[in-house]
Amino acid sequence: MKVLIVDSSSAIISRLKELLAELDTIKNIYDATKCKNAMALVKKHKPDIVLLDINLPKNESFDCLSEIKKLHKATVFIALANRGSSEVDAVKFKLKGVEFFFDKYHEFEKIPQAIRQIAKKNKEM
Repeated sequence: MKVLIVDSSSAIISRLKELLAELDTIKNIYDATKCKNAMALVKKHKPDIVLLDINLPKNESFDCLSEIKKLHKATVFIALANRGSSEVDAVKFKLKGVEFFFDKYHEFEKIPQAIRQIAKKNKEM
């Protein structure tokens, strides 16, 4: 599977890459700190999974989600929130098609399990 990480923090991107490198189902990991760069990567690589920071600068996370969905409908999204994100944020993003919603600071270790679930689901299809 191909994974795209879209997060404004290079430290978070590095940590996610370390976490994902342990999963044998992942073949390629791409990253972007801005939606514009993410869109170029989606067009080129068609990722199976996008890990999306919901707090991108200029509130572009929601638009980024919509644009990626237009380009590649099959992409599965995992939204990553900062401390202080609300239940309302989770609901908004899930209504837009986000499969999983995690707090970066308290639920980081749940991400590999979510990816395993997605991989298993894709195998069964």
